[in-house]
Amino acid sequence: MEDIWELFVDKKLSGSTLIRRAYSDLNKVHLKWVIDNEGLTIQQWVDACCEQLKEEGHDLKKTSLQFVKLKFIKYDVSHQIPRQYIDLLDAKHMFLEKYAEMSNWDAPEEMLNEMKKSIDVVESGIKSLLR
Repeated sequence: MEDIWELFVDKKLSGSTLIRRAYSDLNKVHLKWVIDNEGLTIQQWVDACCEQLKEEGHDLKKTSLQFVKLKFIKYDVSHQIPRQYIDLLDAKHMFLEKYAEMSNWDAPEEMLNEMKKSIDVVESGIKSLLR
């Protein structure tokens, strides 16, 4: 959240950007894997932080931006990579290693073609999780 705050303050991220989108982009994770129960934009969360500060008795005209930042970075956002995706990546890696080994021993073309088909199936599964 600190990175999102800095980009927002530096005007490199718009206040209308969803926090989940900014988190996804900065952490290079698929948007579907981001866990954000609030679903707020950056500006909505900044406004909520300011409102909390007002309720705590702060005068926003005199309050340091640092106080807003300290509230802002407490936003609860994270991600969870699906176990199936990890398993498919592991399977793809294993199939590619086996394919390379088989190619080195001059395995029959039929075996290599079957291995290619298996790799294609795994890659298709990976792509389906990224849609």
